[in-house]
Amino acid sequence: MKKIRVITLLMICFSLLLLMGCEKVGIIPEIDSINLEYQVDTNDSVTVSHIKKDKTPPVVTITLPGTGVYFLNQSITATWSATDDLSGVVAPASGTVQLNTSSVGTKTLTLRAGTAKDKAGNRSLKVTKSYSVIADTEVPETENPQKWSGLTGFTAWYDHINYYADTWLENGFTEGRDLRDYKDTSHVATSKTAVIAANAKGIKCVWGVSSNPTIITAANWPTFRQAILEAAQWAQDNGVYEFQLGNEEEYHVDGTTMTVAQVIINLKSVATEVKQIFTNGNVSYSCWQNTIDDWAAVGKGDIDILASNIYMGGDGYYSGNEWKSRITNLVNAFGADGTYLTEFGPSYSSLEDYSTDEAVQATAITEMIEYIKASGIERALFYTWHDYPGGIFGVVKDDGTYRQLWSQALLNSESVKIATVPTKTATASLPGTIALIPKE
Repeated sequence: MKKIRVITLLMICFSLLLLMGCEKVGIIPEIDSINLEYQVDTNDSVTVSHIKKDKTPPVVTITLPGTGVYFLNQSITATWSATDDLSGVVAPASGTVQLNTSSVGTKTLTLRAGTAKDKAGNRSLKVTKSYSVIADTEVPETENPQKWSGLTGFTAWYDHINYYADTWLENGFTEGRDLRDYKDTSHVATSKTAVIAANAKGIKCVWGVSSNPTIITAANWPTFRQAILEAAQWAQDNGVYEFQLGNEEEYHVDGTTMTVAQVIINLKSVATEVKQIFTNGNVSYSCWQNTIDDWAAVGKGDIDILASNIYMGGDGYYSGNEWKSRITNLVNAFGADGTYLTEFGPSYSSLEDYSTDEAVQATAITEMIEYIKASGIERALFYTWHDYPGGIFGVVKDDGTYRQLWSQALLNSESVKIATVPTKTATASLPGTIALIPKE
């Protein structure tokens, strides 16, 4: 009986091999199933049934980042993935494709037939996906057409840039800015990961490193300089939109071995080196608002854009209009196309230090937007997108809800109707649509 079983199994295997070989050379037509049974006796049988052939090609899906509308020469990466419910996909089952954004217009991304293959040998069909490329001067379609086009994005924590990218793009915000302390290698690494993810979604990233909170001295400047150069190379290699040399470094000098005047000289010098490395876009620097006049006196050298962070005030002081003169001085010194605001907001200390009334916060932001627009500046980033531990500055509160400033100031800078302004706040040059009610 054992010998009969062995012979039976051999016959089955031979039959299957014969069938497959014949089909391979075209002798036997396609067969959906084979049902073989070899009966040895009534007590001992071997059955092979329902052997099916997979004739369905794998399905390939293309996923575009963001809204599918991108800027001219923007670095955008699409992804594709393949699935097969029968035999399964042969690796690789996914991949990435760089989009062509070298000219304006409607484009088509095409993946050729055979991009993916299943284990039965079937190859995927050709797949296409359309997207649009617009000029930098155009504004993507948005649900909020009254939003000032110069509000391009936010200075924000790296995780927020990536997590909220789709919300930003849907509302006409295309830029995110994040600079990390060069010595905090963990945060720098995480920021890099977020930049790559944000790039893939269509966000234009302004990125670099800073010395903050380290005090800059003559002794540690060479280390910081080298960190800037290494960051510039990474930015060049990974599609960063604009590279920043630092953020308010004049505020972090020791004042003896490194003065404001000397750090400005140093930053201009390293900018010349950075421009040999970073050629993707502009090289910029964001100066401390108290040193705008220092930069205006000596010029920006090889720095493409000399920007600044401008606030109405902070730490309880909001009684002057210095912020307006600083904006004016920036434009007068470097031209509307040679400067922008890398951060702006009512307070550098906290929104709630300025006012706990959300309508008042929105009124102040509207006032700033109107003045920025009137100055000729064409680009400004709000600080910041989301609250963080110990920092109440965000459009989005720590509990995930949105402050009034989002809808009434940033999305539509003319929609604030009534607000109570504290007596300590300057109220000159407010838009005519705002009714001011003196605080009782």
